[in-house]
Amino acid sequence: MASKSDILLKECSDQLTCPICLETLNTPKTLECQHVFCMGCLDKWINENKAKREDQQPECYPCPVCKVDYNVPKNGSKSYKTNFLLSSLIDVLQRVEKLKTDEPIYCDVCLEDGEKSTVICRCIECAENLCQTCSTVHKRSKLSRSHELLEVAGEDGGKSEAMLASLKKSQMLCKAHPGEALKFYCQQDKVVVCRDCCITKHSNHTCVALTEITEKHVENLNTLMTFAKNKINKYDESKNRIDEFKMKANEGAKKEIDELKKDRDMRLKQVSDYFDGLDKELKASHEEIMKHLQDQQNQLEIDKGVSEGTLANLSTMIQHGHPVEIANSNPDIMDRIQKWSHTTKVKPKPEHKIYRSGTLDVKTLGKVGYSIQLKAEEIQERRQLEMQTKREDCIIL
Repeated sequence: MASKSDILLKECSDQLTCPICLETLNTPKTLECQHVFCMGCLDKWINENKAKREDQQPECYPCPVCKVDYNVPKNGSKSYKTNFLLSSLIDVLQRVEKLKTDEPIYCDVCLEDGEKSTVICRCIECAENLCQTCSTVHKRSKLSRSHELLEVAGEDGGKSEAMLASLKKSQMLCKAHPGEALKFYCQQDKVVVCRDCCITKHSNHTCVALTEITEKHVENLNTLMTFAKNKINKYDESKNRIDEFKMKANEGAKKEIDELKKDRDMRLKQVSDYFDGLDKELKASHEEIMKHLQDQQNQLEIDKGVSEGTLANLSTMIQHGHPVEIANSNPDIMDRIQKWSHTTKVKPKPEHKIYRSGTLDVKTLGKVGYSIQLKAEEIQERRQLEMQTKREDCIIL
């Protein structure tokens, strides 16, 4: 069965992974959009993606995740807050993983003196590993005798869960006054301070014990969590509505495209049939002309044959014909002379048809536009969706 630490590690894997290098966060820095990155990765990203704005404002760069623009800080990613919660969580989880191995864990105090002493416990408030000797001294000191010590030697036996639980109990020290724990909250500056800060820089401010204000801050966290859950639900609802719109849009587009294709095929068939008719008409005209010319040519061949036969008969009659025969054939000869005295004319051919290119006004074929019959309920749905996606919930903490 998986331990709580294993479950937590699995649940927090995304939070503990840098979106840039995809490795465990190293000195995690948080942007205003709440996305967290390694300090080194963020510096590299800023240098590679910073750009000048058109309005001559300071250089900016986009968040690697949500693409929100931020001004380039003078001191680079160091200017952003370090996410101590994630740092502590990573540290604890790494220690928990180390407990599962045979790798020795040494006393943090002795390591400062260059010595390696096997650790037997960990002070929750000081967040230090202690050996037998140092733990004894720790228990005797007035400043630390009330601290809770967690045994870390031997089998896990629930130590993983205890180390994770110790995150809330550990002390965080003041950067301005090393060694002093942050135990108070300045209500004017809204910052956590130590005892020395209260009597120096914040002497005229109202500083209350951190334990007194924590409950109110937790309420604010819960309020923000409620808002976050509600926004997530709204985003899911909006996404589902968009999915519905996409489905309807796909169905509508398919219907209209099918209708367009059907109309196009019909128009193309009409055009094709029309030009097929013209093609047949031109071919029929050509065939009629060719038949007419061929008929005349055939008739000319016949007439030529008759003329050639007549010529041969006349030549024979002149050379060898008896005067009686010549006299008897004279009426036929005169009739033929009268007929042949007129020039034979070629019959006129039928009128030749030609094709003249025309124009087609494509604007009359069809057009794409918006339907004026959009249902009122669909308009209302779209307005509601726009309101949901644009509305921002404001919280005053």
